[in-house]
Amino acid sequence: MIKTIEGVGIEPRGLAITNDGDGNDDDETVFVTQFLSLPLPGKFDGADDAKAGYVTMISTATDSVIGQIQLNPIADTTFKAAGDALRRIPPGPTPVFTTGAYPNQLNNIAIKGSFAYVPNTGASPNGPVQFTVNTQSLLHVINRAAAADALQTINMHRAVADQPATVPKRFITQPWAMAFKHDSDKGYVVSAASNIVVKVGVNPSTGAPVVLKDPLDATRVLQIPTGSNPRGIVINEDDTRAYVMNYVSRNVTVIDLLTPRETVIATVQSASLPLSGTLEDKIHIGRELYNTSIGVFDPATPGGTPITGRMSNNGWGACSACHPFGLSDNVVWIFATGPRRTIPQHTDFDQTDPLRGIQRALNWSAIFDEEEDFELNIRGVSGGQGLIVLADGITPDPNVNAFTPLANGNRNQLKVRGVGAWDAIKAFEQFGIRAPISPTPSSDPDVIAGRALFASANCANCHDGPQWTSSRINFTPPPTAGVVNGQLIDQLKKVGTFNPSPLNNDNEVRANAAAPLGADGFSPASLLSLFAFPQTFFHNGAANSLADVLANVTHRSAGTGGVDTLTNAVDRQKLEQFLLSIDSRTVPFP
Repeated sequence: MIKTIEGVGIEPRGLAITNDGDGNDDDETVFVTQFLSLPLPGKFDGADDAKAGYVTMISTATDSVIGQIQLNPIADTTFKAAGDALRRIPPGPTPVFTTGAYPNQLNNIAIKGSFAYVPNTGASPNGPVQFTVNTQSLLHVINRAAAADALQTINMHRAVADQPATVPKRFITQPWAMAFKHDSDKGYVVSAASNIVVKVGVNPSTGAPVVLKDPLDATRVLQIPTGSNPRGIVINEDDTRAYVMNYVSRNVTVIDLLTPRETVIATVQSASLPLSGTLEDKIHIGRELYNTSIGVFDPATPGGTPITGRMSNNGWGACSACHPFGLSDNVVWIFATGPRRTIPQHTDFDQTDPLRGIQRALNWSAIFDEEEDFELNIRGVSGGQGLIVLADGITPDPNVNAFTPLANGNRNQLKVRGVGAWDAIKAFEQFGIRAPISPTPSSDPDVIAGRALFASANCANCHDGPQWTSSRINFTPPPTAGVVNGQLIDQLKKVGTFNPSPLNNDNEVRANAAAPLGADGFSPASLLSLFAFPQTFFHNGAANSLADVLANVTHRSAGTGGVDTLTNAVDRQKLEQFLLSIDSRTVPFP
């Protein structure tokens, strides 16, 4: 019999069940993580303590929710920033500003003794932009008896950073899954982007975890290699083997846990890979690059050494670190243009177009017209050397600015198995990212009424077509005109969402503490699968609910020339229901 348990929270993901050993399954507790963190009262997004993570508790006796545990931000990641954008302090020559982080992307949870452990990608969104103060590798600890955060969180990146300068570093990016030995206080954390497993030990009394060193080389963290994009791990009942599921390479890594240094003893293929030279292969190469912090590329010359490590600085950063599943971490980052909520990439291309040739302008301020322009993010945000190269096939091309002097598409680029790296990433973004399916049925009477209200308010003026945004790139890059302050000006619309006054919205600032872009308006957000990205709306996260979004009179009357057709609160609630129902099955407005 299948039973539905309601009220488990937004986007439930990881699951763990206690076992008190009495043979009775009706006296246990189920812990369920909520994948994305949620805003904290009194905070504004862009701050390092703006949100908290949540884990729901369910009783197996009643199959009902019995509580919720809040996982708190940490005040100090142990990595320093060179400035503090929210305090309007521009970057200086020395990193001296403490950086905090809040938990996010809670994909998994593992129980050991009196505690539960939640690996997650912490967000440090306050500027300036620098790879060590953007995303973090956090391990939160829950005190099960108190049903509360045990306040023993560690940043696993610290252990790697503390290795001697002479020791090669690979950071533990996107900690995605965890498993413990049954008869030991040792566990293993999977780093999805860095293709490794690391070992941790925990204190059975306090729950405090620590990343363990290599027993044969005390200068370095023990890192066990896996396949591409590991996402799951289990340990057999006698603690002799660990099995790691590798999503992109479609295989399972088998690890011997009995040797002094845990050793890979087998790799078992679980599914076939796409045939070389096919579109599916190109998409899959793009999926691999999108989800890695490293990258392995063809040699610059035949027979030479493969090129590695171009996606980030020592494995700290990946496209997927901010765009899990190609979607959004729902974080408002204080970026070079101002506060910017991560845009999910299932909206970049018209998914009803078989060729995926219809594309929207990219970023909130329409500062990019090509996916390849995100080369700047690989270099500037993740600290990598990037993929666009000079004629020698290895030296990063310095001329990669958006719009000028050249289009970044079809440039000389690194290759993977003969396929251009950016060509592959773009193919993945075009064909490999699915729009989440809404649980709200289109047949709901409020949804039907809300659709009519959407039409009468002419919301389609900004949110039309299969991408549910009016933004379209209608030229072949680069543009020959229409660029103002680095923005495609005809893609922007002013709808009353920009408020640079510090008294009203303290996060309207650039990463360098200067005034942000926004006075010219913003590229309209897509409404496709809006339900999947909760409680963080507008470019700067200023609205924590759709009710807040629709409370903005200028915004809700933008399609009718300022005539407000949505004064009735009940009507706005119906419109909310329609917005929550929109997915790829919803008939768009032309």
